[in-house]
Amino acid sequence: MLKTIEGIYRDGRIELSELPGNVPEDTRVIVTFLETRDIDLRERGISEGQAAELRTQLGEFAEEWSRFHNVCSGSNSSCMCAPGGIAKVGNAFCNRLAA
Repeated sequence: MLKTIEGIYRDGRIELSELPGNVPEDTRVIVTFLETRDIDLRERGISEGQAAELRTQLGEFAEEWSRFHNVCSGSNSSCMCAPGGIAKVGNAFCNRLAA
């Protein structure tokens, strides 16, 4: 079985972004450290104006995603998302997988 979970290395520990479900205690893991570096947008042919437009679009997406996630998370009965189902809430979609 292979399962990938993102995390952050901090103070000698790895903090996972989520708990791995159905993984037995003492399961062996391999940790890969990713290099973090700034991306030179000009080098990729993206102007300052294009970068500003992208930031605006991604900001709008992030706001909608957060709004949707707050509506459609946990045991919120107002959410029409069922495990394995797809539902629409406002302009956002839920594609919740079975836990």
